Amino acid sequence: PLYSSAASDVYKRQVMTWTETAMLSNAVLFRPASIREPHSWIGHIPFAYWLVERTNPKTFVELGTHSGNSFFAFCQAAAALGLPTQLYAVDTWTGDEHSGFYDDSVFSLVNTENKKYLPNASLVRSKFSEAVSDFQDGSIDILHIDGLHTYEAVSNDFNSWFPKLAPGAHVLFHDVSVRVGSFGVYRLWAELRERFSTIEFSHSNGLGVLELPGNSESAFISNLSEDDKSSMINLFSKLGESVAHSFRLQLLESQAHQLRQEISEIRNSKLWRLGAILRRHSG
Repeated sequence: PLYSSAASDVYKRQVMTWTETAMLSNAVLFRPASIREPHSWIGHIPFAYWLVERTNPKTFVELGTHSGNSFFAFCQAAAALGLPTQLYAVDTWTGDEHSGFYDDSVFSLVNTENKKYLPNASLVRSKFSEAVSDFQDGSIDILHIDGLHTYEAVSNDFNSWFPKLAPGAHVLFHDVSVRVGSFGVYRLWAELRERFSTIEFSHSNGLGVLELPGNSESAFISNLSEDDKSSMINLFSKLGESVAHSFRLQLLESQAHQLRQEISEIRNSKLWRLGAILRRHSG
């Protein structure tokens, strides 16, 4: 090889641009094993993989999982990278005013998918305020907040779980770009941007990423120049759109297959065959 491992790392840090370095990550090729409605988060799946690869978290916690697109992206990334990360999804799986309310069939599907990632992945069927006491202070490396999206609710989620965050932890907020109805994540996000190192992706309803100080090993946002941030945002926007496009294509193919089956069933029905006979005689 042209470079030893150590020399290669120095070369990447000092010579290569951020985008060139990121392109070496498997996040470029990462595709989710499963996607279910709602699909507003799926554009951030490549970043989820990259974040796990970059920070090597011991503990990941998600507040608000619904059908599991985000949670299982993190589970799949940890599994693919061979990491011993413990991942926890906290949700009542009954819905709320923003996601809509739903029955137990949603949890049943999530529970089935989660079995693929046992024993590292755990479903905590609980309110956020009840589950917080189950985690030790300073223990969570990545916290993803995606529950009820009012300003009051998301502020309470962040403040009540803040003591649980490890030094250098990363906190993700979905829907920071949504400014309709009672959505208020963008208001909290504007406040947090003044206090912490952050980066914001505007695609797929927006994802704000906040970095706490205290861990040089996992830090990346605080080390990015504005040009690097722009490159990172542009790269993951394009990668995210690729995932979203693949999902839309699969959806269309599934719908086309279903239509073909329905047409075949109609043509094989007695009524269709009788109509065909009548059409021949009338001609």
